[in-house]
Parts: sequence; structure tokens; C-alpha cells
Amino acid sequence: METRLQQLFQILRWCGAAMIVAAAGTFLVQSWDQVGDVPRYLTLLGMTALLPALAYVCGIRMQEGRSARVLMLTLLALVPIHAGVLGGFVLSQFGTDTRSLGPVAQWVAPSPLAALLLVAGAGLALIPLIWAAFRVLARPHARLLTAASVASHALLLVPDRSSLAATLTVVPIFGLTVYSAARVKPQTLESKLAVAFLVAPAVVIASRQLLFYYVTSAFWGAILGTGALALFALGRKSGEAAIERFAIVPTLLSVAAFVDATGPWWPTLSASSVWLAYGLISSIPLLAFAWTSSRSKAFFVRGAVILN
Repeated sequence: METRLQQLFQILRWCGAAMIVAAAGTFLVQSWDQVGDVPRYLTLLGMTALLPALAYVCGIRMQEGRSARVLMLTLLALVPIHAGVLGGFVLSQFGTDTRSLGPVAQWVAPSPLAALLLVAGAGLALIPLIWAAFRVLARPHARLLTAASVASHALLLVPDRSSLAATLTVVPIFGLTVYSAARVKPQTLESKLAVAFLVAPAVVIASRQLLFYYVTSAFWGAILGTGALALFALGRKSGEAAIERFAIVPTLLSVAAFVDATGPWWPTLSASSVWLAYGLISSIPLLAFAWTSSRSKAFFVRGAVILN
């Protein structure tokens, strides 16, 4: 007689096989491209809604909480995909020209009303699922994490693909992630991953911008600078000096990106003068880090001195 663990493994094997078949069928069925973008997205939405049901079976009926948590983490990992697709629908009706994109990167809504209805309907379906996932993974902070997740993913809907718009959406996402991590202070692996998924929309925006749109040095400078602040803040909150000090890497890269972006402003300067300016500018955030951290003060001061 099979044990519960064996039954669980059997279910997981069948689920894995079904997903592989479905993924292969997506490319093998020749008439799939005739279905249209909207029915394909609704299929994705329906498949996503099955994950909490599977998690319920694993966690309640089979008393296998670890598998249930993995399924809820999988749900959180799918949310940025939903937001990205919905952002494509919104862009197709309210954004600028997208003819330069390949067909694989386009999701086209039939009308402006259809785009808005898709966003509203998906929101009504996904927000309770997100809340349920955070209730499983970080119960005391489910409301905070749900609000932060919804706000972060909503920025993927902005129908503007300029480098400035990307910068103005990525930076708040990093800020929300750092704020949530400081409030939640996750201890378990599942809660840490749940908080980490809050930054996923920023990863999607940065990847989308890099693959399909124009990217400036200032864009990367803003992302790296925000990442440096996030690392430093997380290092201080967790008491990990290594994390705190690692912030020097994105800090120096951020300053370099901003110096490159402002290069046309000083075309007559020599390379040595530009390097001197880079050292002086880099010293400002490093000395600020040293001033706010007694644990890593000597490290950041030494870095500032070496650069100059």
C-alpha cells in the first residue's frame, strides 16, 4: 500500500508531465497562433488559478505543507508574467508605436475597452491569490506584502517604454522591496523568497528595456545606485557586514554610469581629469556610508581614499 509520501510524489510526477506536455503542445499545435492573444492569456490565468487548489490538496488533504508552500511560491513567480502580458495589452491600445518589436514580444488587445477589462478582471482574480500566497508564506505580514506586490506589478502596466519611464518605475519597486524587507524581517527560507519576489517586476522592466527598447547609461546608473542603497540598508538591518560592504560594487558602477551619461557635458576634459572627477564623485556616497555605519566605517573610508 502506497504511503502518503508516495502518493504525493506520484501527483507531482503527473503534474510535471502534464506541464511538459502542455508546453510542448503550445508549439506543436499549428492552429495555436489562430486562437488569439486574449484566449491564450485567459488560458494562462486559468492555469495559474489551479495552483492554489493543488496547494490546498497538498497542505490540507495530504498534510504536506512543504509542497503547498512550493506551489504558492510558484504562484508568486507567475504574477510578473501576468503583469508583463497585461502591460503588453495596455501598450497595444494606449502606448506608442510597437511595430519595431517582433511578434513574439507583442500582446495585442482588440480594443481599449478590452484592454481595461482584461486588467480589471485579472486584478480581481490575481489579488486574492497573491494575498493567499503571502498568508501561507508570511502570515503576519500578508497585507503589507500584498499591497507592495500589487503596487510593484501595477508599474508594469505603464504604457511608456522610454528609458526615463523605466527608471521612474524600477526605482520605486526597489524602494518598496527594501521597505517591506525591513518591516517583515523574514527568517524562514519561504518568507525570504516571498519578499524577494517583490523585486521581480523591476527585473522584468529592466530585461524588457534591455531587449526591446533604448537604454541609457543614466538608466543603469539609477538601477545600480538603488541596488547599492538597498544592499547597504539590508546589511545594516540584518547586521551582516559583508552585505553592507558589498554595496561598494554597485555604488562604483552607478557613478561610472552617470559619469558616462554626462560625458557630452565635458568633451574637452582629458582622461585623467575624468578619472579624477570619478574618484571625487565616488567618494561622496562612500563617505556617506562610512558616516552612517560604525561597523564598516574604516572600509568605506579606505575605499574613498584609494579612489583619490
